[in-house]
Amino acid sequence: MGLNTQPAFDVHTDDAKNGSIPDLISYLKSAFRLPDFEEVKRILVCREEKMKEEYEILEKKNGDLAMEKLEAEDYIKAYKNARDELTEQVRKLREDKRVDW
Repeated sequence: MGLNTQPAFDVHTDDAKNGSIPDLISYLKSAFRLPDFEEVKRILVCREEKMKEEYEILEKKNGDLAMEKLEAEDYIKAYKNARDELTEQVRKLREDKRVDW
């Protein structure tokens, strides 16, 4: 009654879930009208391109923020070191003052 044919593309595999939009659309083409699928494919490919652009922008922004964070941490570290040095100087001055009495 039925033919034992394997689908060329199985949507239940990890490859399908991670497949590109054109591959997924090609899989569905045979069941629907080609012009509709071409339009949907165009729309989805545009969305994918926009998402990639947004991702790249966010990656750059993340890198910039990471650099700013490192600079701020270095700034804070320098002030903490200066504070520690001043605290040590004050301690020595107080100690010297006690000895002079």
